[in-house]
Amino acid sequence: MKQNNKKKEEVKASKGAARKNIFVQKSDNRPVMVIERSAWEKRIDMCCMLFLVMMTLRISTTWKSLPAKIDTAFALSGQAMNTSSKGTLLIVLGISIFLFMFLSFFSRHPYGFNYPVAVTKKNAKSLYQLGSMMMAWIKLLIMILFANVVFSAIELALGGDPTTSVYITFGVSAGCIIVLIYFLLQMRKLKDETVDAGK
Repeated sequence: MKQNNKKKEEVKASKGAARKNIFVQKSDNRPVMVIERSAWEKRIDMCCMLFLVMMTLRISTTWKSLPAKIDTAFALSGQAMNTSSKGTLLIVLGISIFLFMFLSFFSRHPYGFNYPVAVTKKNAKSLYQLGSMMMAWIKLLIMILFANVVFSAIELALGGDPTTSVYITFGVSAGCIIVLIYFLLQMRKLKDETVDAGK
């Protein structure tokens, strides 16, 4: 069993190395390895897909009831600032799906990310795991942001009051900043550990 697992890891590593030139500069000798998604990343992806399904269902079930023109941008007071065709909802949904697929693909290659510390053989796996997890949280926050746009626009078009839309937008923005700061600090710790190990 151990030999089979080792062979599988070697195959994954070789596949990752074959794609190295796509994500890593030739002058960069950082280790290239395929990192298995954690249970949390899988849960986050499920949440992202749930938001996409909810957006699709909301648009499809209310499409006939929506006016030709709908409000798609809101001021701090919750008042509409911009009016567009209801087809804009389909564009927002399409962009959401594209971003989900793109970020999901990109997060599978964390060895191509930019890190605040030097990537070495000692800290590579930990850095890649942090980078992949950070991308997963950012992806979820983006899905929440786009879902908020769709739900708020539909609610207002149907006579509702989407005043909470602004607070959700601010919450997502604050969430992105918190996620970035947290993971960057965790990555910085790996630099200190590597320095201590080298002493």
